[in-house]
Amino acid sequence: MIHHEEDLNELFPKCAERGISVVVGSPFDAGFLAGKDRFLYWGTIPLGYKEKLAGIQKVAANHHVDVRTAALQFCAAPEVVSAVIPGSHTPQQARENAESFFKAKIPASFWEELKREKLIAENAPIPKG
Repeated sequence: MIHHEEDLNELFPKCAERGISVVVGSPFDAGFLAGKDRFLYWGTIPLGYKEKLAGIQKVAANHHVDVRTAALQFCAAPEVVSAVIPGSHTPQQARENAESFFKAKIPASFWEELKREKLIAENAPIPKG
């Protein structure tokens, strides 16, 4: 759920113009969005990201939404995204990812609050509920 503005505003439109799709790997930012104390594979978490995650977690709690589920569905929302590949270490995690992606319903009010709180970009595509 930590879309980079450059991807959203530059890369994705260029992909769409050319008919290119995107496969998203690491939708949990190497575990960061799932509660691990790391971001991507750099080891250090960029300034402000822990605070942003805390804000996302607060909004998620208000709407009874699982952050992992929101991350999976958010990554798949842009039209140029053709696949999302979440990692899993156990069969249980793989099942949970599938349920989060295919069965869990997230209210529109959750996404609206994230935008209002500037936790996701105003123009970020959101899942169709």
